[in-house]
This record gives sequence, structure tokens and C-alpha cells, in this order.
Amino acid sequence: MTMEEKRKFRRVPMDAHIEGEAGDVAYTAEARNISAGGMLIRTTHTLREGEAIRLRFELPGTGTKLAISGVVQHVSPGAYMGIRFTEISPQDFKLINDYVDAGD
Repeated sequence: MTMEEKRKFRRVPMDAHIEGEAGDVAYTAEARNISAGGMLIRTTHTLREGEAIRLRFELPGTGTKLAISGVVQHVSPGAYMGIRFTEISPQDFKLINDYVDAGD
């Protein structure tokens, strides 16, 4: 089974500035893609798989700032981290789904 087949949610490219916190450490990152279930970010401050993080970002084109909790699902070369959302409001979930649908 390919990674695409394993994914529950469809992803689209996204370019957005991310402010993150993991424990007491604050960092910045750039989003590369997003789905209603998670996102791929690139940062110089990589975390370990399983670490909890809090992400804050503006969903492009909406003017809406989101604050979502997640966990590092995987870390890839080049400081990329796959984040799985663990706490997301129904409103934010819908906003992201609408964003993904518009990106098709």
C-alpha cells in the first residue's frame, strides 16, 4: 500500500508561516501541504516522532488564524516533519476541508 493509499484525507499544497510550540520551546516553520488530518512543515527545529506540538497559522486566503494541537508523525531529511492533528475544532476542520476542496 502506498503512502497516498494510507492517507485518510486529501492533501493540497500550502505556503504559510507557522508558529509552533513544543513544551517550552517556540519555533517557526513553513507549511508545505495540508489536509484536514495534518500537515507537512519544514523547520530548522526538528522534533522526534511522537512529540506533541501546538501550531498557529493563518489559512491562506481566509484571513482566519488557526490554533491546532498535533503530534509529529514522521521526520524526513531536509527538516521536514509530518504532523497529525490531534485537537482541532469542528470549525477549523471545516475551514481546512473547504480549503482543500478549493485547491483541487
